[in-house]
Amino acid sequence: MMLKALRLKNIRSYKDQTIEFPLGTTLFEGDIGSGKSTILMAIEFALFGLGSERGSSLLRIGASEGAVGLTFEVDGKDYTIVRTIKRRGKGVQQGEGYLRTPEESLYLSPTELKEKVLEILSFNEPPDPKARSLIYRYAIFTPQEEMKGILTLPPDLRLQTIRKALRIEDYRIAMENASSIAREIRQKSLEFEIRSQDLEALKKDLEERKKKLVEDEERCRILKAEEESINHKVEELKEELGRFQDRRAEMIAIVSRIPILKDRLKEVSEEIEGALSEKRGCEDKIRDLEARVEAFSKLQPPTSKSEEALLLDIRRLEEEERRLREVGAILRRKLEELEEIERQGICPTCERKVDPREFGEKIRLKRLEEAEASKKLMEASEELKTSKELLEALRVYEAAVKENHRDMEELRFYLRRGGELEDRIEFLMERQRMLKQELEKAEEDAAGLQDLLSLIASKEAELQEEERRLLAVRRELSRLEGGIGEAKKALTELEEQIKSREAVRQKARRLREYTSWLEDYFLPTLEIIERQALVSNNLEFNESFQRWFKMLIEDPSKDARVDESFTPIVEQDGYEQDIEYLSGGERTSLALAYRLALNSLVRRASLGMKSNLLILDEPTDGFSKEQLSKVRDILEELRCPQVILVSHEKEMESFADHVYNVVKEAGESKIVPQGS
Repeated sequence: MMLKALRLKNIRSYKDQTIEFPLGTTLFEGDIGSGKSTILMAIEFALFGLGSERGSSLLRIGASEGAVGLTFEVDGKDYTIVRTIKRRGKGVQQGEGYLRTPEESLYLSPTELKEKVLEILSFNEPPDPKARSLIYRYAIFTPQEEMKGILTLPPDLRLQTIRKALRIEDYRIAMENASSIAREIRQKSLEFEIRSQDLEALKKDLEERKKKLVEDEERCRILKAEEESINHKVEELKEELGRFQDRRAEMIAIVSRIPILKDRLKEVSEEIEGALSEKRGCEDKIRDLEARVEAFSKLQPPTSKSEEALLLDIRRLEEEERRLREVGAILRRKLEELEEIERQGICPTCERKVDPREFGEKIRLKRLEEAEASKKLMEASEELKTSKELLEALRVYEAAVKENHRDMEELRFYLRRGGELEDRIEFLMERQRMLKQELEKAEEDAAGLQDLLSLIASKEAELQEEERRLLAVRRELSRLEGGIGEAKKALTELEEQIKSREAVRQKARRLREYTSWLEDYFLPTLEIIERQALVSNNLEFNESFQRWFKMLIEDPSKDARVDESFTPIVEQDGYEQDIEYLSGGERTSLALAYRLALNSLVRRASLGMKSNLLILDEPTDGFSKEQLSKVRDILEELRCPQVILVSHEKEMESFADHVYNVVKEAGESKIVPQGS
């Protein structure tokens, strides 16, 4: 990552300031409190958000909102990120941000912005908006006071910090998680063992239930055979009784029909008399209708035209009569106009005198036209009258035709009805004969009905006894079958319980194997890997730390190293020296050496690290002039394409390619390039 430009708007002591970041070493110098550290805070805020900082620590006093815009380069591509903070009520919160990439422009929430930046920088870190980026803090920028603080931390806390910075913490987290999982698996295995402890009792109960089921099924088989035998006898009795009852029903029906047969004979006789009377009436009606049909056959139609044709003629003649009347009216008006002009002797149109002879001829011709039109009108009226008379006569004739049709229909009806009555009379006479025979047979059958009723009563008593036996067998069979069904269901459920218990016991065995693998193999392996990683990193760190320390402090009597917990140890003439008793410059040198060693180690540990940038905040606080001169050697040794220094030391100007003065006037900070 390379920084290109930073814009601050209402950020701490800055109102609106834009800062360009060239390649090489850039120094921001100024008095304490001038606003130098704000630049570094703004860069970190733009990239990763507030983190654990409060929004009120960034927003300018009296401002309602502020913004930081940062343009940076990664892998030859430019990115611009803008983050905003707003005052809301009594607090200050982040607002929606903006990210412009070579492919797109996005408006994102603070969390989404951090996710995108981590993705662009290839930092393998969680996108928690309230957490700082450890990779950035230890590989690019660490405030000097924070680095001094890590030197005096208790060994366990320092080691924890180193683990986080070098991503070795993942092994410890994995071990803790694995231990937690092993405990949970062991607990789960114990639960499975408890759940399956009744397995043997369930198996014994299953065998006993199976034995009882076999006995009940054998009893069912015997009862079904007995049921089949009784049922067969019952069916035979029902069939025999059914035949007797059918015969009884027939005989009762026959006997009960005797009065009905007598009534029916009487009805048939009366019906025969009625049919004969109706037949005589039909014959009289037929003779009357035949006479009327014969009289109609002598009538002739008044015209050969249809009613529709006559109506068309009438409409045509009425239209012609109307047209001729209009023509006559027009001719009369024209004639009156000509006669008026002749009387006055002047044309009303052109006001010229007219020739009486000329108008006399016109009047004569108009009178002839009027006479011809009147003649045609009379002819049309006469023809219209004739057509209407023919229409009326045709309608009278057609009414007679319809009446004749009705007569013909009625005649055909009575002829048909007469034939039907003849057939009906013949049928009724045959029915009368059959009823007489049926009545004689019924009177004969009524004598044997009592004997049949005695036989039926005997068979019904025998059937009731067999049905009682059958019911008792079926009740016992139903009880056994119900018990067998419940027993089979219980057996199925019991087998499922046993299968479930066996599966649970199998899970318990498998979980014990998992626990054993985690505790006996996985956890020891992780511990070995972590220890080896720490040892390896410790060796690299110690080598780098000693090299930077010797460059900063040219005192052959002093030496520095780190122990296994990365605790810095300073020795003088072979004796350990308490860090608290070091001079200010020596402590700063120790912190800077520790910082640079940790920086190089974090860069190698973070595989996704794409930074060519190093930020040093007051790295020479307390340095002597001799120590300050060593900074140049360190910067050349680092060979970093872009280094940003923040310092109040004037001597640092000679080490920088670009120098910016940070000044503060009337509470507002400004960046002024040196020499402008």
